[in-house]
Amino acid sequence: MNRGTFRHRRLHWLATIIAICAMGQGATCRAQSRSAATQQLEQRLAARVSVAWEGQELATALQRLADSQRLPLWIDRRVDPNAPIELTANDQPLSDVLDSIGAPHGWAATPYHGMLYFGPKQTASELLTLSALARQSIAKAPPDVRSRWLKPEAWTIARLSEPRGLLKQLARSAGAAVVDEREVPHDLWPERQLPPMSALDRAILLLSGFDLTCQISADGRKLRVLPIKRPLQLIGPAPPTASRSRPPQPRSAAKGTVQRFTLKIENQPAGRVLDQLARQLQLEVTWDAALQQTPAFGREANVSCDVHEADLDELLTAVLMPAGLTFEREERKVRIRRGE
Repeated sequence: MNRGTFRHRRLHWLATIIAICAMGQGATCRAQSRSAATQQLEQRLAARVSVAWEGQELATALQRLADSQRLPLWIDRRVDPNAPIELTANDQPLSDVLDSIGAPHGWAATPYHGMLYFGPKQTASELLTLSALARQSIAKAPPDVRSRWLKPEAWTIARLSEPRGLLKQLARSAGAAVVDEREVPHDLWPERQLPPMSALDRAILLLSGFDLTCQISADGRKLRVLPIKRPLQLIGPAPPTASRSRPPQPRSAAKGTVQRFTLKIENQPAGRVLDQLARQLQLEVTWDAALQQTPAFGREANVSCDVHEADLDELLTAVLMPAGLTFEREERKVRIRRGE
């Protein structure tokens, strides 16, 4: 089994939009702590299981496995639920078993806002980035608008529900209407019960099965259905115009002003990038103990970013967010840990 496969995808689990803190004398930037649901999901995916399947139907096998670990499960509509599964695993981590199930068919599992998604590998790797991109569209919206779209609520889907109707329903719950709803093909879905999730994240999950995504208008009143444009790119707080291989370039700043940095990296290990930043900027960087025990989720995670004229907190956020990491900073001391 390829134990690194699931770990690599897991880097995208928690890539939600992180609040950018203003940099100042003695300032501390603290991102949110991991939710209880996230911690439980991690523990359950690490649980060791044994299976012996011969000709078992995929959907039945996955659902039983998820139920045994109390994992809310979403199977992408493009996965054949009747595909036969032949697999024997003895006392293996659940994440490894999921890799073994999906790999021969080009499928993959990934956590998504408190539940487990199982579907095409590309979608599994992109799902949380799509969520983060959609959140950017309301990042500057009034607080009441953001609250309507981002407030978690339980989601129950009745048997034979149509995704187009479900999308309209969740948009109405956020005080919005769907634009280009006919872009969503007709389909009939099985009954599902999912954990609390925001209307925006439900929309991304629903649309991903059709290779679609969405964007919310600035006033929060319209949800526009869009095709996914690849490659996906999370845009930082400043326009990305930096050259590729140069180290972070600080802009000279007068006394009392914020120093700005320009940096572009592609698929570099997070540890190597942070080591370089620490040397150049005289930072004291430490890694959370949990990340030291699982380097594939921390120092060895590949990251990419493109920032221009960013302050130090924005720079660190841009580097760490693609790997689902965040940080706490006090002056020159930076502690890296998993995000929420």
